[in-house]
Amino acid sequence: QRTAIVERDYYLTRALHSLCASHAGEFILKGGTSLSKGWNLLDRFSEDLDILVRTEAAWGAARRDTRLKALRDTIANTKGLTQDSKDKRTRSETGVSRTAVYRYESVTSDVPGLGRNVLFEAGYRGSASAAVKKPIQSVVAEYAADKGLSNLAKV
Repeated sequence: QRTAIVERDYYLTRALHSLCASHAGEFILKGGTSLSKGWNLLDRFSEDLDILVRTEAAWGAARRDTRLKALRDTIANTKGLTQDSKDKRTRSETGVSRTAVYRYESVTSDVPGLGRNVLFEAGYRGSASAAVKKPIQSVVAEYAADKGLSNLAKV
């Protein structure tokens, strides 16, 4: 069971790193993922990637939607992840929010209740006023760093 959780965390962190590489400063990590990975306040693995997208006041719905699609597509182009547009959780509200599901090929045993996917939820609702920049690593990278082997795991 632990290996499946570590595997999922790895792909979620890969997706987040892809977003940071292509869209730095355009979004803020929020929700449980922020609390567990950024602040270490929750002792649980991340189930989804929930972000608040930054915007300019003058942007209309079309421009906001273009950014949401760009964020979605960045994850779709992340090695090891494939967008599943047929998943029932996939949805969008033009210029407001977008939810997408990405599957990965697993090398671990099935764990009841743990899907082989990363759920991405992005939207413009919320406040960015209390945002703080924090380092984010996968569980594998954290373990390697603790053992003095940080050169083994970059994500």
